[in-house]
Amino acid sequence: MDVEFLELTETSARLVIKGLTPAQVNALRRTMISDVPKMAIHFVDFYHGPSKEGKESTSAFFDEIVSHRLGLVPIPTDLSLFSRVDECSCDGEGCPNCSITYSLNKSGPAVVYSGDLEPAGHGGYKVKDSLIPLTKLKEDQSITVVAKAILGSGKEHAKWQAVIAAGYKFKSVLEVNGSLCNQCEDCIKACPRNIMAMSGKTPLITHLEECTACRSCADACTKKALKILLDPSEVIFKFETDGALHPKDVLEKALDLLEGGFKDIEEQVDTL
Repeated sequence: MDVEFLELTETSARLVIKGLTPAQVNALRRTMISDVPKMAIHFVDFYHGPSKEGKESTSAFFDEIVSHRLGLVPIPTDLSLFSRVDECSCDGEGCPNCSITYSLNKSGPAVVYSGDLEPAGHGGYKVKDSLIPLTKLKEDQSITVVAKAILGSGKEHAKWQAVIAAGYKFKSVLEVNGSLCNQCEDCIKACPRNIMAMSGKTPLITHLEECTACRSCADACTKKALKILLDPSEVIFKFETDGALHPKDVLEKALDLLEGGFKDIEEQVDTL
């Protein structure tokens, strides 16, 4: 198997995978979506009473709506430091090894943003996407919240989904019948992505990773000299994260989970 990164940013990756079957690539995609863990706010306590300024602790939204929005805020995650609550030595009580506590205290008039969440004792886990609006406060309103983030996976709830968009396509292959092609270049003009050019007397796709196999080029060829085929042995894989985890960390964790799952099956088969 060969892997080549075409693009890698803090929140997205695009790579070429060679030597895997479509089923294996899809298993990787599904594992990234449903099994790779990440941090998300799961417990929220609201303080209902006057603030220090004497303002009423309330907002235009019900507490449940604010809680839901808090749960969808991307929380920075370090999978090497945190364990799941049900696997932690604290027996589910919640401790610095399995949870991050955030506080939020703001008075109106103001818009409350995700950046107003302050990590307690975890200065390095300040929310990166600081401009997610949570609620709006009027002059006489305030909000005081204590929230706790824990590890979970996408199959438990969408807020723990490490990957928000993951998909793949097969490599496009352009076949040209030289005896029929008259070098009219109609196929090049018809390409909606402008990724075709002439190489001598033969049209070719200059950027195969950008080709969507729409077959506009083949349809424009009146001589029927072109065919667009798909090669399932070479896959262009693309996915995005919400910023809680780096794309490379998501990919590595998904591969580890797949390997571990098959090893468990192998061990059980060996005992038969």
